[in-house]
Amino acid sequence: MAYAILRTAKLTSLGNVGGSARHTFRERQTPNADPERTGHNRTTGAQSAREVIAGVNARLATVPTVRKNAVLAVEYFIGASPEWFKEKSTQEREAYFDAAEKWLRLRHGEENVIAFNRQYDETSPHCTAYVVPIDPRGRLNCSYFLDGREKLSLMQTEFAEKVGRRFSLERGIEGSKAKHQTIKQYYAKIQEPVQHIQVTPEGVQPKILRKGLITSDYETPELIAQRITKHVQAAYAPALEAAKQHHAEKAAKAAREARLVELRAKAIVPHDLPLEAVLERLGYERDAKERTTWRTPAGRLTVNGATFNAHELGWGGSGAVNLVRLIEQTDFKGAVNLLASEFGTAPVLSQVVADMRGRTEAAARAPKRVYAPPEPSQDHWPRVRHYLTEIRSLGAQLVDKLCELGKLYADRFANAVFVLGNGEGVELHGTGEMPFHGVRGARQPFTLLTARGAPQKVAFVGSAIEALSLYELGFEGRVMSLAGSTATEAKKQADRVRQEGLTVVAAFSNDRAGEQLSAHLGQARQRIYPGHGKDWNEALRYERATPGQRLVLEQQKLIQQQRTHSRGGPRIG
Repeated sequence: MAYAILRTAKLTSLGNVGGSARHTFRERQTPNADPERTGHNRTTGAQSAREVIAGVNARLATVPTVRKNAVLAVEYFIGASPEWFKEKSTQEREAYFDAAEKWLRLRHGEENVIAFNRQYDETSPHCTAYVVPIDPRGRLNCSYFLDGREKLSLMQTEFAEKVGRRFSLERGIEGSKAKHQTIKQYYAKIQEPVQHIQVTPEGVQPKILRKGLITSDYETPELIAQRITKHVQAAYAPALEAAKQHHAEKAAKAAREARLVELRAKAIVPHDLPLEAVLERLGYERDAKERTTWRTPAGRLTVNGATFNAHELGWGGSGAVNLVRLIEQTDFKGAVNLLASEFGTAPVLSQVVADMRGRTEAAARAPKRVYAPPEPSQDHWPRVRHYLTEIRSLGAQLVDKLCELGKLYADRFANAVFVLGNGEGVELHGTGEMPFHGVRGARQPFTLLTARGAPQKVAFVGSAIEALSLYELGFEGRVMSLAGSTATEAKKQADRVRQEGLTVVAAFSNDRAGEQLSAHLGQARQRIYPGHGKDWNEALRYERATPGQRLVLEQQKLIQQQRTHSRGGPRIG
């Protein structure tokens, strides 16, 4: 039985990173490596210890803060049981390592995997990777990936299921009493030669039991057999005991899992999912002043235990399924499918009563549904148009043109709906006192269809309203909103622009978040800032304001700067 092997080590200083990388790239003496086979090693990403350190530093420069005792990088060791490598071809080994590399890049993000090295010059082939542990919110946060036994166990299970299983490699026993081995301990173990018991000709010769002056007593054949048997049993007893424990633990695990499935099927408790956890997972934000109030596309929503109340609609309800049906404008199956994709099937089953079990399971197993954009509401278009032209100071001609082209409309909640890409996603802007902003469906860019001047530049901004504002301020070139895009998606969009021979312009907001977004676009870029305020819409509103309104805006800006300075916050540009 062969196993998939995954180990991690936390590197808390650049010295640790460099020392480990010098071993990996054979830049220092490595006694356990065969120099004649070192040429077979290969790496994607950084090609030396110096490049690994530089890559780590480059990613650390994009995070807001780096604590003094922070984990700067994680070293991954990926391998398999030695006997598996002996039985497999070079192509099968490479396919396993390819799958492992893909899994690691999906787990951490392409930009955070600094190097992935494949080593064939040691006793057993394996891979070593260096990763900067930046979480989805852009923070240096190793705990998000490796903190606690539960997360480590889930990581081992996921790796075995998504990578190992395809190559007939099993996971180690979940919940086993066996102790975790560090990378250093595992290195030492795989270099140890296998010790087998040997029976020599001398060992089977009869031994003297009692020596006399004339004759001596020797072992009988029966005594010789007993002595050799005892010697052999003593040598192999630890291995037999380990195998016995392994099979016992595997059987116990299978019994636990079967019992857990049985209990989950019976334990159906309505409204088990906390509504606040559902709202957080779906990306909605709390009100800064009222912690029980949330901003959603349905307007201001208050949560009280298992119940909720949509104030602007005058409608309330209870349970996560009904909550999702309201704010996502979907039916029962759509709500269950969305919750199942976020929390798993078992918690969703606990949301409904026993007589609805069949309907719930069918909806949860269904393929992910194609996103259906909100239906247009002509009744609410006047309110959305007034918000964009009077409150946001956008030109009426531009707003009406986008509406005519089908790139902008109002939904039944009076949200401004900007159509993204080919229509598979939308960017929503609320128009009430607590405006909601978010992206639903495919996270594609919002790009203006026309641009002033020759399109030699493409400006990237953080929202559709900022894109329209920058265009109105006279930017010459294309303007593209990346609202809701991940760092990887933003980098891909910028690379496409560069391939067209155009200049990438980072036009994000004038704050720390804007600087982080700009860094995601890569080094080959220009950076521009609004002349007034934090973003381009504030700059547009200032330009089109009356003298009296400008005075108020200047006072607001001064107050904000004083608050930022008193908090020790960043002052950019």
